[in-house]
Amino acid sequence: MWNLDNVKLQSEQFKPFNFQPGIIDPAMDLAMDIQAFKRYSDSLEAAALNPNRHTRASLIPRFVREQKRLELMLRKAFSDDSNLENNFYRLLTHDDCESRHQIIEPEMLELNCPLDNGRHNSPNLQVNQNSWGLFRLLPLEVLHNILQDELDLHQLTKVRSVSRGLRSTVDALPYYSTVINHSPSVLRALLALETASSMTCHMLYNWLCVPNCPRCGKFGAFFDLILCRRICYECFLTAPHCFPVDLRYAQTLAVVTAKDITNIGGVIARSVPGYYTWRKTPERKRHRLVNLTCAFIAGEEAHGSIERMSELSDELHYSKWAEWDDQINRWGEANENLPEAERTRRPNRPEYTRLDIDDKESDPYRRMGIVAFPWFARDSGTVEWGKACQGCKAFFLFNSAKLPPEEYPKRYFEKHTLYNKQQYLLHFLNCAEAVESFIDNYESKLANGVYLRTLPDSLCHIAGDPREHAYDEFSRRTPEQRIVDRAGAARSRARNIMVRRRPYRRSR
Repeated sequence: MWNLDNVKLQSEQFKPFNFQPGIIDPAMDLAMDIQAFKRYSDSLEAAALNPNRHTRASLIPRFVREQKRLELMLRKAFSDDSNLENNFYRLLTHDDCESRHQIIEPEMLELNCPLDNGRHNSPNLQVNQNSWGLFRLLPLEVLHNILQDELDLHQLTKVRSVSRGLRSTVDALPYYSTVINHSPSVLRALLALETASSMTCHMLYNWLCVPNCPRCGKFGAFFDLILCRRICYECFLTAPHCFPVDLRYAQTLAVVTAKDITNIGGVIARSVPGYYTWRKTPERKRHRLVNLTCAFIAGEEAHGSIERMSELSDELHYSKWAEWDDQINRWGEANENLPEAERTRRPNRPEYTRLDIDDKESDPYRRMGIVAFPWFARDSGTVEWGKACQGCKAFFLFNSAKLPPEEYPKRYFEKHTLYNKQQYLLHFLNCAEAVESFIDNYESKLANGVYLRTLPDSLCHIAGDPREHAYDEFSRRTPEQRIVDRAGAARSRARNIMVRRRPYRRSR
């Protein structure tokens, strides 16, 4: 259960709205003393939840009643004797967010990188102890320590394919089973991008249990397969140290080889086909990706200093363009007097130069190493994927054209930011649209528990638990049918981008 008192201490979100629950301004002009106010306190709760009720507490100013009303609503929503804890989160959030688009889709990984976990399980399966090899001589604790902490995920997958005994042992590892049960797409992505050799099972489990992005502290709903760490939406699109580039582009800027990058612990990944931009055509080519910051560190190690690396990069950059100018001149002289139909092809401009700037939100390279990643709460055993704020989405929808240029990026990322339950409560107290929607629609929506129309004055899709009779008034589709529709569309996109019949990576 969420602790509202702890949230008040951790945030200052009450200030923008003058929202100070339980505090009455001592300067307010009321014809009552402390004794009189104590007599009114018994009926304060009823008056706060029902402002139209004629009670003696109506003498309290309206803004104080609204503050008290919101406080009592929140306490009721998160009380032990109420089942509205999850309903509040569903009431003001949605999971149909664009931040999960244009990244590595789980359906594509499931189709092209299948795992056999659970496929060979049988109640009558008998495992011969000799199939463990020399591992049978080790104590179980030592064996688990070796498999979870010493072997990387690529080696662990190979060990798992040796025999039935080792497969059952690996499947029984607590960290491995937790990752497979809650986030198998991350393991598939690590194997498909060939970065599984840089992580152990214990490391991946630790990131699964950490909810926040280590850079900014927000809820990290994604996993960076190149940096091998949890990350949030804003960081993987804008942070300079999270910028993946093509290996040839990094070699041009830092004047290094692939071996120089791997010698300092860098990771070179191979992208998988997918939709990484708003274009309808998929990216079928597999690029070799490397972190640009890691490439600069490797260049400094190889050349001794950043200055020397910059000088060599300048020479390489200008030599490429000088060579291209010579090719253009020779091509022009050779085809000057020829008709257009007989001319040869014009030389292409150099690739992977400094002119290939970082487009951030529209750069496909920033999305090629990202996969959705849940948060596993060890104490409760629950999994949260994160949801976006319905109020921020509606505000951006109706006011994006009016926003000043300096405020537009902030509102854009707020629209796509994903929150877990605890962090959404912190955001809710600072989101005017969410607070207004909660106050206006609290009683009606949670009482009916059905899907309501989304209008400017009603910014919420879901109210209460989705019941069997609940439906969307626009599509007449139940929540279960909408989930099936989205999954089917994702599988269809995955089939369209297959470049060959055999999967590009198969794991056992």
